[in-house]
Amino acid sequence: MNREQKKRITQNITCLKERLVDLDPIIDILIERDVLTMEHRNRIEQIACPTSHRKFNEFMSVLLASPDPNAYYVLIEALQTERHFFLVDKLQNTVVKESPYNATRTHTYTPGSRETGATSRQSASRHQTRNVSDGAGASGIHRAPNMVQQDLSYQMSNVLAEFCEKMTENFAVQLQKERRHHQEDMDKRIEEKFTVFQKDWCDQKEEILQRNEDAINHLQECVDKLHQSNVEYQRLREKYDKLKSLQRDMRDKENERWNKLTKSNMDNVLLRKENDELRRRITGLQDQVLDLNGEIRVAKDNENQDRTEIERLTVENKKLEQELEDKGREADTLKREAEEAYSKIHTDMRTQRNSYSSEENDYKEALERQNTKLDAIFAVMDELKSTDKVTAQKIIVPRTVTIGGSLPHRSQKTTKK
Repeated sequence: MNREQKKRITQNITCLKERLVDLDPIIDILIERDVLTMEHRNRIEQIACPTSHRKFNEFMSVLLASPDPNAYYVLIEALQTERHFFLVDKLQNTVVKESPYNATRTHTYTPGSRETGATSRQSASRHQTRNVSDGAGASGIHRAPNMVQQDLSYQMSNVLAEFCEKMTENFAVQLQKERRHHQEDMDKRIEEKFTVFQKDWCDQKEEILQRNEDAINHLQECVDKLHQSNVEYQRLREKYDKLKSLQRDMRDKENERWNKLTKSNMDNVLLRKENDELRRRITGLQDQVLDLNGEIRVAKDNENQDRTEIERLTVENKKLEQELEDKGREADTLKREAEEAYSKIHTDMRTQRNSYSSEENDYKEALERQNTKLDAIFAVMDELKSTDKVTAQKIIVPRTVTIGGSLPHRSQKTTKK
């Protein structure tokens, strides 16, 4: 960090102190950029009577003493990172003020006595006087009064120096006498104080011994009380141990009872679950019973309907049997009549065939056609008769089977017929 950058910081140090309340983020960034070290942080934090102003002053002293040439720019970057833009602008726009003493030559004086400086100035004036006197002697006689004046001043200065030395010696002797007298007074006062202190110390020793004796007696009483309390403690301890063992036994019994209770609760839970399951099953079985009762009721209703239907079919069967018997008698009558007519016609035709054998062929053909028609009629009649029987069997037998065989004798009669 150069001189100009340091001046920018020092000119704005008041503003920085007001704005930078928290220095930790700035110090962290400076440590990361190797401008400061952890030793500097410890030095700032471990300062005596740590206040914010003292920490700031220590921070500024460490920062200005940093040998890193980029310390100023890292400080600007840290301020920008922490959003102290006002401080950044102020530092960058600060006009560096030049000191009026920088252009002149400065003299450094080491701390010392005023006599050393006076002596150096006297030697310088003497050297100058000699040079002037030498020049005057070389230039002419009109410079002689100045030389006499200079010699007088030189003599006066020597006299004053001797007077000062004598005064200094007298002052030193007087000071030494006063110091000796003061030392004697101090010794007397110290001896008097020592005597008083020794007397007070004897009184204090007696008082201390008395207090120690009282303390020892009190301590003995305390020891006796402690012994009694220890005996009482041992008695209470034994009682406590007995109560503790009793409590342990009671706790074991309580734990055992609790375990039994827990087990019984678990068993009750399982039994409750089984009970709920059985209730669900009973409910399902009751529902099934209700369904079966409904089905039985429906079956009874169907049975009643079947019985009614059986009775109706029985009546119809009787009617059909009666009709079949009537139809059978009519068919037998018609068959007998047809057979009689057929035999009669056949006899007549045979007679006619024998008697009219010499007739024409047309007549024969007509007779053959008539015979064919008769045969067809008889065939149709036979077929109708056989068809009526089969139909009657189909109608009667399956109905008796559907009814359940309640009328086997009637079906057998029908089959025989």
